[in-house]
Amino acid sequence: MNRFQTLLLLTILGFSLFIMGCSNDDNGPLMPTVDFAPGVFIVNEGNFGSGNGSISFYHPETMDVSQDIFQAVNGRPTGDVVQSMAIGGDRIYVVANGSNTVEAVERGTFNSTATLTDGLANPRFAATHNDKVYVSNWGSFDENFQLDQSFVQVWEAGASAPSATINTDNGTENLMVVGDRLFASNSFTNTVSVIDLNTEEVISTLELYQGPGAMVLDAAGNLNVICTGNFQGQDGRIITINPNSLQITGTIELGLNPSNRLTVAEGTLFTIAGANVVKISPSGAPELVSIEGVTGLYGIDYDAARGEFYLGDAAGFQGNGKVIITDQNFEEKESFSTGVGPNGFVFEN
Repeated sequence: MNRFQTLLLLTILGFSLFIMGCSNDDNGPLMPTVDFAPGVFIVNEGNFGSGNGSISFYHPETMDVSQDIFQAVNGRPTGDVVQSMAIGGDRIYVVANGSNTVEAVERGTFNSTATLTDGLANPRFAATHNDKVYVSNWGSFDENFQLDQSFVQVWEAGASAPSATINTDNGTENLMVVGDRLFASNSFTNTVSVIDLNTEEVISTLELYQGPGAMVLDAAGNLNVICTGNFQGQDGRIITINPNSLQITGTIELGLNPSNRLTVAEGTLFTIAGANVVKISPSGAPELVSIEGVTGLYGIDYDAARGEFYLGDAAGFQGNGKVIITDQNFEEKESFSTGVGPNGFVFEN
């Protein structure tokens, strides 16, 4: 064997060892363990049917962005239409609507521990309580594009099948745990289902307004529900509920059709509509704050620990979206590219 042949053999052998070292076998994750904390997860919905939904992670201290972390860690796509994610205990749950899956991953490493599929039908959002995760499902559509039955699934931590299915009204969407109750907004109707977490049964169905969706608790412990209103009706509302008495305690008419997004900052509610942030004070008319340089806002949330707003610009789903970080006056502090259709943020502080 001459010198050239020896060098060639060593090169091939070294490359083969490199490829073997990068393979995702049963011994662990694809990439070295990375501690995804503290920081901000960005949920990127992706294009319907393309399987390009993803999760990005932003490191505020270094301003670094890690893209498509599920793919990087586990060596496979996150799913089709990544709708949402939720943190509970030592697990994170990633809901992929188009794939009919919920990925359970290790908190801190994002290494997948299970892919939940049994009985899921257009899953939307997840909420956690004690050792259980609750997943809202629109259900299946019939030949006339009508929903047959929406529901909330209950999964025990580590289980391979759901422990219970709770029927709800049509289009069950956002979920919020308050004490020992789970509130489920039914977006195709005007109702919110109230579920007792001890019995896992619906104990009340509250009639609010058309298109209830995202929910947040304010400083007084009241539950605020955004209602997107009737199609092009410019009649969206915020309905406030006492989560103990289940009484409606307030209604704010927005005079527009907001997105199904809602956050709270310093006692004030915020949603989005088009290229505008909608500021909703307890008294007075809603105030529109125009955000320059965006195609259309698709996500909003507030990081109370840092006093910053996070805005997602889907850019018409024509390629990657953008995240804009602003101060409390919506002056831009930072922006960066992310995956397709950034629709939500989860803060890991």
